[in-house]
Amino acid sequence: MGTYHYQHEGCQIVGEWEEGGVTSGHWVHRDGSMFQGSFKAGLQPHEGVYFFSTSHLLQRGSLQPNSTQPGAPLTWHVASSPIGTYHYQHEGCQIVGEWEEGGVTSGHWVHRDGSMFQGSFKAGLQPHEGVYFFSTSHLLQRGSLQPNSTQPGAPLTWHVASSPIVGELEPCALTVA
Repeated sequence: MGTYHYQHEGCQIVGEWEEGGVTSGHWVHRDGSMFQGSFKAGLQPHEGVYFFSTSHLLQRGSLQPNSTQPGAPLTWHVASSPIGTYHYQHEGCQIVGEWEEGGVTSGHWVHRDGSMFQGSFKAGLQPHEGVYFFSTSHLLQRGSLQPNSTQPGAPLTWHVASSPIVGELEPCALTVA
């Protein structure tokens, strides 16, 4: 285990070293962004997960040169949709899921009381179709959240698509492996 400091850029690599170069570890930037994964050619990040500090999203991929020319700049090549969390501080709930173009597309909406929606989202952060887990009764019910009217900002109502059953949803977790 060792650390390499980039004094000028204000970042560092912490990881497992072999024959004078890092093979796996973390590349932590001044702004809090971080790469975790494998390295090649000494200090060059290769494949892994990148955490973007400005958006708080995780994304699996690899850093690869733009061309075959020596010293070509590296570009992040996406291998999965970004994964992240959005916190509703006032309501005490959060959305954990996959993101595209600034909005969540699928994931979990976890409420303060443990109730949870798991499914697809639309219009950024609005749950759409999936399964709702009611924490007080431990019932699961398939359905969709739809506006009560065509008026903008209309409250959402749960529209039932199946009879409720007793059960549990898989826990949501962000894993970096």
